This record gives sequence, structure tokens and C-alpha cells, in this order.
Amino acid sequence: MVLRNVFAWLYGWEPCDFATYKMVWQQFGGSVCTHPDVLQFLSAETGAKLAFYAIRRKQVYVGACYAVKGSLSLQDRRYPFVFDDIMLPLQTKKVSYLPAVTKRLSPHHHADFMNVLFSRYLKNKICYVKESLSKASQKKRNGEMKKFLACGGEIRWVDDFSESELADIYIDVFKQRWQGKIYCFARDDLIRTFAALRHLLFGAVLFIHGRPCAFDIIFMAECDGYFYFDDINGGYSQDYPEFNLGSILLWINVCKAKDLCTAKEKTFKFSLGVYKDYWHYKKQWCEILSLGRTLF
Repeated sequence: MVLRNVFAWLYGWEPCDFATYKMVWQQFGGSVCTHPDVLQFLSAETGAKLAFYAIRRKQVYVGACYAVKGSLSLQDRRYPFVFDDIMLPLQTKKVSYLPAVTKRLSPHHHADFMNVLFSRYLKNKICYVKESLSKASQKKRNGEMKKFLACGGEIRWVDDFSESELADIYIDVFKQRWQGKIYCFARDDLIRTFAALRHLLFGAVLFIHGRPCAFDIIFMAECDGYFYFDDINGGYSQDYPEFNLGSILLWINVCKAKDLCTAKEKTFKFSLGVYKDYWHYKKQWCEILSLGRTLF
């Protein structure tokens, strides 16, 4: 830790306050997990003490970073946030030194730090939704969506529901999909998260015959240059095997996200999280890239 602090000082990092980190993040952006409001929420909920750092060139802020006990991860299984693609607010390339440790640094930073290794042989990989799918894939997805709507399906949006309603819908469809194989967030934790970070929630809730049937928790982070969408996880009803509800939901969310980016003339970034062999469906949707890890 002491040696890391020395390197950080030598390469121009200086302690800063939360307000400075927030200002730099708004300028240069990052992923959802590095969003100032997310960090502040997780710190308050878990008691984790955050340190913030900034770097300047000619007295102008060009980057910022945070750390909790020297690490970039505040992940806690109680809350719907993943530190799988840690993208920091940074304008200047080749800062030379990252003053906190991680095994999941975004490929966005592949040439930025001397103490970070990127290699296709590293096991941790991130999935970014492709800028565009083939015409055949688009036709297939649109056909699935139209069939769903013609058979009583309905697209609603997270803004239509209260925090408690969203929590109940999520828990219902999640448990139907995963059947107890994966931990489900507690209702009270979800409600507090949704209430505190309502402005970051994004996406559709699918209904059929008046009942919710599919919902993914997606958080959206907006900076001056782009939107970053993080699709955390979700579920869908098992009562309608004639529909590929997971794909229909994802297609609707991706299209809505792209429309928003186009309207605001901002870059589109949409993460489906880490890649595992048993999630091979992500290959249809995503570009899969290696994450970086710090060496010292």
C-alpha cells in the first residue's frame, strides 16, 4: 500500500474530494459501477470508506480515480451492481500508473497504465453489445417482438412503476427463471437501491395478458460524451415457452438505448457483463474483450 502511494504521487495523482471526482466523471465518464452516485450509495450502505484521487495536466483536471482499501471494487452481493467493467473518468491517455488494484479493468483502458496487463489469455472477459447486428438477426428479433405483441404482449417502462412494484416484479420473474440456482436480491435492498438511484434506472418491463413476464435491472450512466448501459441480471416467466422472452426483452432494451444515444448524439456502450462458457448466447449479441488486471 505504501509503495503504491509513492508510485501514485510520482506519476501525478493527488488526493481529491468527492465533488472533484464527480466533476471529472461528468466530463469524461465511466461505467455504471464508477458513477459517483453509485459509489456514494454503496459507501453509505456498506460503510466502506472511499478515497478519491485526481490527476492534472497544466492545472487542468484530466482524470480521477477512487479506492477502498486500495481496491477498485465495492461489490456486495446484496446490491445489484457489478464491478465487472471498471471504466474510470480519464481524458489523458498513458497516465502510466493506476493507484488501485483490480482484475477487471475495462478494455477502454488497454493502453493507459504501465502497471496493468491486458491479454487474451486472461480469464476475465467483458461482453459489449455490438453496434449493429446483421440484417438477418434484426429481422428475426423484430419478428419475435411482433409475434409477442400480437399475442397479448405489452411493453411498459420502469418509469411506470414504483420502487416496490419493480422489486416485486423482479423477484417474481427472477425466481421463475433461475429456480433458486442464483442468489436473488432481498426486497428491501432492492427498494432502497431503486429509490436512491431512480434516475439511473432504464429499460422495459414486459407484460402478457396483464401479468409481468420479463424484466432486467439495467442502470444507465450518462456523461458528456456517451451513455453506458449495464444490464445486471433479470428473469422471465416460464409459462410462455412459445416466446423467447429473454431475447425479446434484450432486443427492446438495446433498440431503446440506441435511440436515446442517437437523439442526444452520444456514443452507445451497452454491457452484458462478464462472459462464461455457459452463457454462450452472449456471443450472438456481443463483442467479447479481455479485461485488464493490475500487476503492482
